Amino acid sequence: MFIKYFNLIKPKIVIGNLISCLGSFLLASKGNINFVLLFNTLIGMFAVLSSSCMLNNLIDHDIDHKMQRTQNRICILNSITFYLIFFIALFFSLFGFIFLYTFCNIFISILSLIGFLIYVILYSLFMKRYYIHSILIGSLSGSIPPIIGYCSVTNNFDYCAFILFIIYIFWQIPHSYSSMIYNICDYRKIDIKILPIVKGILLTKKYIIFYIIIFSLSSLFLYLFNYVGYKYLIIISCVDFFWFFISCIGFIYLDNDRIWSRCVYLYSLLIVILFNFMISIDYII
Repeated sequence: MFIKYFNLIKPKIVIGNLISCLGSFLLASKGNINFVLLFNTLIGMFAVLSSSCMLNNLIDHDIDHKMQRTQNRICILNSITFYLIFFIALFFSLFGFIFLYTFCNIFISILSLIGFLIYVILYSLFMKRYYIHSILIGSLSGSIPPIIGYCSVTNNFDYCAFILFIIYIFWQIPHSYSSMIYNICDYRKIDIKILPIVKGILLTKKYIIFYIIIFSLSSLFLYLFNYVGYKYLIIISCVDFFWFFISCIGFIYLDNDRIWSRCVYLYSLLIVILFNFMISIDYII
């Protein structure tokens, strides 16, 4: 039963964002790690991210029960009241903002509020259901946790923070589009305008390859501006190229769109893990 309640916060999404926050924090620290600040940043971010995901569950409750992959969420099964979820989410968000302001700095507290508003209000409430390119807005909120991790150390939005912001935007787009293709049968059951349904899977696959190229080029800027070393360059260039390679090979030779999209999606997860690992340890290898 605890697992069902815990799933309210969408733990996979929360953990993924915390990993990106951690990686950027370690990149900014360059070995001089303030563990108290790191702990405080992760605690505050956990609260804000959890609140965002709980509110997203509430907003999407009317469509989640129609999709196979979401129909067993606890708010769909009425195991907990909407009002209780809302007040828990409100408490988590206020706690997170205040905690980040008190124990980190005001800058990242403001950044967390911006990310929260973009995801919950602009994306989930207004754009997700009506605009085929809403994922471009959603990617903005997903790009803020790494910026928070970086700026909690620097207390400054510099060129490196901007590069991280761009990298994560262009990573999320092919990641999300491949997930849409894989789950397209579920999406057809609900009235949401997503690119693969409105414009077709073929065009979406072309978009995925295009954004993989842009992501790969963007990831090179950390090296070009001397924020990381040549070991990062070698490893990330190799894995980026392989992501591009499997997306093209699958696009040309694989007729099964679900298998292709699943491969692209799973490899995108590997990419972001390796990316965060390399920016975290590049200074010691």
